[in-house]
This record gives sequence, structure tokens and C-alpha cells, in this order.
Amino acid sequence: MPASGLTTVKKHLESTFAKLAVENRTAAAAMALERMQSPM
Repeated sequence: MPASGLTTVKKHLESTFAKLAVENRTAAAAMALERMQSPM
């Protein structure tokens, strides 16, 4: 993948993490697991 493609992916991930109010992929995954286990 070209360097410009990696930059784009990183920026998209940063935006997603900001919307979820998490710092990284691990925190986003933990949030998803918590939400999946919570009763609706």
C-alpha cells in the first residue's frame, strides 16, 4: 500500500476513534464487546 494510502487509513481511524471517544483499536473493540453483552 502506498504511504498516502496508509495516511488516509490512519486519518479515518482517528476520526472513528474520536467519534467513539476512545484512544485506540483495543479500546474500540472493548467498547463493542461491552455493548454486545449489554441487554437492550
